[in-house]
This record gives sequence, structure tokens and C-alpha cells, in this order.
Amino acid sequence: MLTTDTVLHVIRLGTAIEDYWDGGGVLKHLPTYPLLGPDGKEPPHPPEEEELRSYLRSLPSEDVYDLLAAVKLAWDNFPVAEFDTQLTNLKAEVRLPDAIERLVRTTYLTADLLDGLNTRPHPGVDVRALQLTAA
Repeated sequence: MLTTDTVLHVIRLGTAIEDYWDGGGVLKHLPTYPLLGPDGKEPPHPPEEEELRSYLRSLPSEDVYDLLAAVKLAWDNFPVAEFDTQLTNLKAEVRLPDAIERLVRTTYLTADLLDGLNTRPHPGVDVRALQLTAA
């Protein structure tokens, strides 16, 4: 079951990843970012991406799909009444490794996850604690 601690850990890593790309961490490696250098080589990704990937792999698949469904709720803005159907569809259509990669590659994972959980709170997650931490 998805817990507040699990979501907080994902938020912490997601925030570090966002700060790297938005906050200038990437500029240490490629001062012209978002423009690539003459060699066309991309800058290295933040180490937190691999940490997030490893963490998600360690979770029960149910938690990974719950996280992805919450993010998808923020993206697609489907009616909350359709959440269980959307979750079932995700499990049927998206393999677990792909679900993990979608979460890792979500540009604003923290905001999308909070938006989704605010729209449809999860029984094991204290949304107020998440908002205080993310603020």
C-alpha cells in the first residue's frame, strides 16, 4: 500500500531532479544548456534519476502503478470517478519497467504527483504532510 513515506521519498528525489534541470545544476556540465554544444552531446543526467529508478524498482508494483495513476490524473484530468478504471488500464497496458521510466522521466514529478494526490487522496497518504514538505 502506498504510504506517506514512499511518496515523500519520491518527492525528495523528484525535486532534486527538477532542481538539477531547472536550477542550474546542468549548467556546470553544459553552460549553453538547453542548447547542445557543437558535439551534440547531452549533459549527464543527475544521479538522483538513477536513485529514483532504483527506489521505484524496489517498491511493490501496486505502489508504482498508484504513483503513475496519480501523476496521470494530473496530466489527463480525467474524472476522479474513473480513477479505478484508469488504474486497471495502466496495469494492463503499461509494463512495470515502462511505468517506472515514465515516472523517472516526468518533467515535474513533484507537482504532478501532488496535484494527482490532492485531486484523489490515497488512503495511506497524508496529503497535508506532503504539502508541508514540498512547500
